[in-house]
Amino acid sequence: MKTFQSWTSWSDARSELSSVLTETSCQLLDQAYDYAAAFHASRDSRLDVSPIRHKLAMVEILRAMEVIDTSVLTAALLHDAVGGTTTRHDDLEERFSPQVVEMAIGSRQPDFMEGVRGRELRRKYLARLREAPEGITFITLADRISSVQCLDTDQD
Repeated sequence: MKTFQSWTSWSDARSELSSVLTETSCQLLDQAYDYAAAFHASRDSRLDVSPIRHKLAMVEILRAMEVIDTSVLTAALLHDAVGGTTTRHDDLEERFSPQVVEMAIGSRQPDFMEGVRGRELRRKYLARLREAPEGITFITLADRISSVQCLDTDQD
């Protein structure tokens, strides 16, 4: 089974991405990576697989899926910075396009949805994904693939 953990640093990822993206696109991804890395820096010490390594794996997975849409790749880097940290949506909206912010938010699995829990929450989440734009679906799939490949390395 192929795993997606060969990009161990942003320079690894950027080197690969620069062969298919413009320099302007790579610079936008640099900004998103730096933003995500700053927010996740304090979380890295608690986990065997850092949130940033998870983001690198997600982008590597998206690249393997032949996704080269800069907005999708940028949103993948930012998707946990929306709800997984204290990041305010306004801050993201000031730095990134509305499309990127919408995909970053839309690809997050909600911890709760209008007080709904358990099986009903999952049902509503999956129903929302069925109606989601393609970019959100790609990010969600990359997130799940990355999470599954890390099951044996995450701490309890």
